[in-house]
Amino acid sequence: MLPQSIIPGCVFIKGALSEDEQIKLATLSQSWNSMLLPSTTTRNRVYDAISKFPDSDYLLSISRKMLEEAHKIDKQIIIDDPTHLLYLQYCIARGMGFHKDDGKNDGTGLNPVVSISLGNSCVFSIKCPDGTVTDIVLNSGDVIMFGGAARFMYHAVTSVKFDCPSYLSSIIGNVRLNYTLRYAPEILGKEEEYKVFDAVAAAKYGKK
Repeated sequence: MLPQSIIPGCVFIKGALSEDEQIKLATLSQSWNSMLLPSTTTRNRVYDAISKFPDSDYLLSISRKMLEEAHKIDKQIIIDDPTHLLYLQYCIARGMGFHKDDGKNDGTGLNPVVSISLGNSCVFSIKCPDGTVTDIVLNSGDVIMFGGAARFMYHAVTSVKFDCPSYLSSIIGNVRLNYTLRYAPEILGKEEEYKVFDAVAAAKYGKK
């Protein structure tokens, strides 16, 4: 596990979670599937306070461990427990267009977003400050974090590949699971407003 700085405020950890850790997280989060709601034709979602997800302490422990590792090479990565989880299930090869995580329920501070990938891999694209685009392949068990100067960077899931590791496919099927953890204390108690995907609001913030 070797943290890599992509741009100031954005740190990527390749192979952050071991196979055993991935299996444990995948198994724990299967109980969350009953909470999934259609987001678009390409994915399903659950958005809520992390405390509302059964057995979420394990996910929080992973998040803190990743933040601590990232902080070692980039002090813009603040070590703080996130308040909310967007649990996404990508069902087909199409991903998500370029957008910023700056919606009303995404948090307003510079605390980092922690994004954990399980199952199928994807191409995660970042628009860098100089205008270039950097593509990163996120495989199962990889983690990417962005805060500080990169907190509101443009990013996208360009494509998804059907290559779920065999040790996970029997648990989750041939899908990509993404655990996006954010710090948004101002939304605590207001989660009901954001449970259903709002396509109009998403278009306003560039999310498709």
